[in-house]
Amino acid sequence: MRPWNKKWSKKKIIEDVTKLVKTGVSIKYSDIVKSHPSLFVAAYRPEYFGSWSRAVQKAGFGKKYKKILKKAYFRGKVSAEYKRWNKEVIKERIKELIEKGVSLQPVNILRGYPRLYYAAFRKRHFGSWRNAVNSTGYNYDALIRKLLKKRRKSKYVFLNKSTQKMIDDWQKALREKNISKEVCIGYLRSLKRFDIFLGGLDVKDISVNEIKEFMRFLRKKGLREKTVRGELITLKNLFGHCYRNNVISRNPILEVSLPRVDYSVLPVLSMNELESFMGYLNSRKGRNNFTLIRDRILVELIIYCGLRRSELVKLMCADIQLDEKTILLRQGKHKKDRMIPINEVLAATIRSYLYQRRECSKKEFLLTSYKNRGLSKGQISMIFKSLSISSGLKIKVGAHILRHTFASLLLTSGVDIATIGKLMGHSTISTTYNYVHASPDYLRKEIQKHPLINIHDKTCDASNNS
Repeated sequence: MRPWNKKWSKKKIIEDVTKLVKTGVSIKYSDIVKSHPSLFVAAYRPEYFGSWSRAVQKAGFGKKYKKILKKAYFRGKVSAEYKRWNKEVIKERIKELIEKGVSLQPVNILRGYPRLYYAAFRKRHFGSWRNAVNSTGYNYDALIRKLLKKRRKSKYVFLNKSTQKMIDDWQKALREKNISKEVCIGYLRSLKRFDIFLGGLDVKDISVNEIKEFMRFLRKKGLREKTVRGELITLKNLFGHCYRNNVISRNPILEVSLPRVDYSVLPVLSMNELESFMGYLNSRKGRNNFTLIRDRILVELIIYCGLRRSELVKLMCADIQLDEKTILLRQGKHKKDRMIPINEVLAATIRSYLYQRRECSKKEFLLTSYKNRGLSKGQISMIFKSLSISSGLKIKVGAHILRHTFASLLLTSGVDIATIGKLMGHSTISTTYNYVHASPDYLRKEIQKHPLINIHDKTCDASNNS
């Protein structure tokens, strides 16, 4: 759990520092960073104490802390990183990182260079990591954009050059079939693993035994049968393409049977859990009304319409027709469009959200950050993670679990499976049938329709009357 997700306060920090001193834990700067990083980060935040030493002083152990630092200094254990930071030192270190080509994203800097990040974050220095990078003469946003472009362009190069050309042709054929980018990336990831295992993938020389050895290798690594099956489906797709284009004369994957996948019940929220979660969303209070309503509309779009996370990211303001009470989902999974009706509760939430935004042109995304930028999949996952933690539910609430809950609620309410499949955007009815197995309430209702139950009740009544 990230330190800023925990409910910290000055009183809580002082209590934790006192406990550490009483239990004999070292409160030295370097030791606390390793043993209790969340406490260290919380103490360093400007709204609490601004530094670790000030937090220790407020707890009443200032003299003890100074003695520990003096001992460490005279023993020669204090390196150059322990010296007092200033603006010039921070600028020099950031320039060195830029020259080396190190990623300046906060997540990477926190992992590799935490002291530099915290020093830049202090009020007397720059107040934020972005300001620190901009002070060096470089543009922080431009550097991050450049990094993201590199990541998009970079692709795995296969060890065999002839295989590389073949796979490029296969990828083009997949795009022509309207296969999504995510699926294509997943296929390449599987082939990369197979390429490394063989020491160079050559489609013409692959034998059945090599494929079976690869399956054993995956199982030894502790991967589930579902993952092994997915790897084999990738190979089946590739070899099928090569066989149709006369690249290979025999398809070896046909001689390998796909492993059976054990059925797992889809996780859903119970009615009580859903009511408590929605009650928490409605009772939230804060300074920023925009984010409160934005988070609520995010949940309601899934629980009332069954949208996927990828569909939420692409949703535009022009796609919502409040007068007709419909949402048009463009280019969903398998690049299919579908129309979904919305109820009055969701329509009212959308109206209040658009009022908070004030300006929402038709070309803009519906779900945005406070700076009017479209949300990414990762940001949506982080929003659900924070909501799940703060709501206090035992089950982890996410976009996919809410989507499962939407389907199971419709099923228990008596909606037929074909309609549920259309609302959820399933390409085949077999996918929707998974929710039948996952909903015990629906099965309980259906089993009561057994004709012998009524006959048994009549015979029991007749025997009782006699």
